Amino acid sequence: MTKMKATADNRAATRLSRIGWWGRAIAGSLGLVGGATAAEVPGTGSPTYRSSEAAPMEWRVFAAKLQTLLHDCLASDDEKTLQFRRHLEESAKAEAQPNFFTARVWAAPDGVIERLELEGGDEALAAELQGLFAGQKVGASAPADMLQPLRIKFSLEHAR
Repeated sequence: MTKMKATADNRAATRLSRIGWWGRAIAGSLGLVGGATAAEVPGTGSPTYRSSEAAPMEWRVFAAKLQTLLHDCLASDDEKTLQFRRHLEESAKAEAQPNFFTARVWAAPDGVIERLELEGGDEALAAELQGLFAGQKVGASAPADMLQPLRIKFSLEHAR
């Protein structure tokens, strides 16, 4: 069994700790990994980091909407999500697995999630995440000048 561990910059995830399976299993910290947002500079492929305080307000608003979408997808009880949860719990039980993983998310200008990749880790888990999120609409247009990808850190903590 796992329970949620939220970061200081993730008040929404703290609220989620009271909700069903999601609250016991996984926490997402959107774009604020270690207090920084991470994105690639267009055309260079090299990452650049920006503190959450330095990110423009419209970037933070979009990130919050993306976080809500990800929560809603992961909290649903459809078969794809249930399969992802089973795989996640199996991965968490394996001693060789780290207790966190980081995903990178790219959004189209209209706010549709185009791509999701895991930084290292389980390819099957990455494919399941891609299947859950690809084509989902954030509910707002992505700011034209927003650096991408947005980084999402998921962490697991085994119950004591």
